[in-house]
Amino acid sequence: MNFFCRHYLPLICTYCFVVMKTSNYFFDRPLYSLTVGEFTELLHSLQVPEPSRKVFGKYLTINDLMEITGYKKQTIYQKTANKEIPGKRKIDGRVLFETAAIVEWIESNAIVTSSEIFNQLMQSVGRTEL
Repeated sequence: MNFFCRHYLPLICTYCFVVMKTSNYFFDRPLYSLTVGEFTELLHSLQVPEPSRKVFGKYLTINDLMEITGYKKQTIYQKTANKEIPGKRKIDGRVLFETAAIVEWIESNAIVTSSEIFNQLMQSVGRTEL
């Protein structure tokens, strides 16, 4: 459910109109009027990029950190200078970052999504996730 909430729900709202191909013609319909089958067909037609499956070693380069965080190189240098990014090591003249420290840093600074808040609320009142 979390994958669905994070990747599809931001793309979909009840006031949006969609263009669907049915019986060789296109038509506009609000999402709330779609049948379950039509909605499922729409979800399968959306192309959401798969998350990176790259395996990192013990250390990350600045380019690896740029890929993981989405920060620009200059931002990484600034945050490193301000000691906001942990695990910095200088090895053979190269600036590297400990992978374990970066993973811990990212997880500790993760932003809770609205779907995660909703699921926590539902669990606190004794219901399960959607």
